[in-house]
Amino acid sequence: WYKPFTSWLTAGIYGEAVKFDHESLSDGVRMDLRPYVQLDFGGDAWYVRSQLAWRHTSYSLDRSWAAPFLDRTPSRSLPIFDLDVGGYFERDTHWGDHALVQTLEPRLYYLRVPYRAQGDLPLFDTRELSFGWTSLFRDNRFGGADRQADANQATMALTSRFLSADDGHELLSVSLGRIYYIDDPRIDLPGGMTLATDGSPYVAEADADIGEHWRLGVTQVWDPHEDGTQLSAVRGQ
Repeated sequence: WYKPFTSWLTAGIYGEAVKFDHESLSDGVRMDLRPYVQLDFGGDAWYVRSQLAWRHTSYSLDRSWAAPFLDRTPSRSLPIFDLDVGGYFERDTHWGDHALVQTLEPRLYYLRVPYRAQGDLPLFDTRELSFGWTSLFRDNRFGGADRQADANQATMALTSRFLSADDGHELLSVSLGRIYYIDDPRIDLPGGMTLATDGSPYVAEADADIGEHWRLGVTQVWDPHEDGTQLSAVRGQ
């Protein structure tokens, strides 16, 4: 549920209730609630978006899981705050005889989630998400509600696009970004990747039209700590 109150203020709540049942693995019921308030300001050349949410996750577990922990009704509650600031700059340019508009779009995304110990919570459906461009602007690096990552971090990103001056059609976009950790992340999964203390890998993306009906995209994720590539991807549409 969500409701806009003004052009710049929206409130809402996300809710999910799931019953997990398995013959040999632990099972139970999980309730995940997330009320939030969102502010959204902007103009032709800039925007500021901010959201403050409260996430509460509670469980009602069967004895097979609860036996090692003694608590059949564990829960976790914490606030989530993010601030997303961006700008749009453009200039006229040419490629041969084609008139183009080039944009420059800086973006700063700050995320703050305090640490909460979560070792007494089960792992029903939570996995660490693959790291890519969208990971730079997520408020949780885990999929599923069993873990909420702590964070005190800022993402710096830059995108440039080349648009047709005739109809605004995007011909090429290039992006580069990275997360910088102000505090070391502490929440992890068993056997999960250990995050570097200063920042994430760099993520670079490019998308281009290669004809009237085709579009080609590439993604490169490079880790400066290992001096190597974590991910290379090529996609066509």
